[in-house]
Amino acid sequence: MAGEDCDADGFVIAWGRWPENANRPSLSLTRLLAIPDAEDPDWQPSYWYVDLEMTFPDSPSLAGLGELNESNTEG
Repeated sequence: MAGEDCDADGFVIAWGRWPENANRPSLSLTRLLAIPDAEDPDWQPSYWYVDLEMTFPDSPSLAGLGELNESNTEG
């Protein structure tokens, strides 16, 4: 159940280099939204993800970015 104190609504921030982005430096900002059922607000909410992913041109100043990859996504 999603009440006022539910923590199902939040952000996920990930950065690094992933094969699907040609190993270019990337930053991903994801918002997790818990949407309650209007007909039965005490029931399990629907979850929506809104994602903004940015990739950047490679440069020497970003050379160590891959070593800082702390996301839990698999690539």
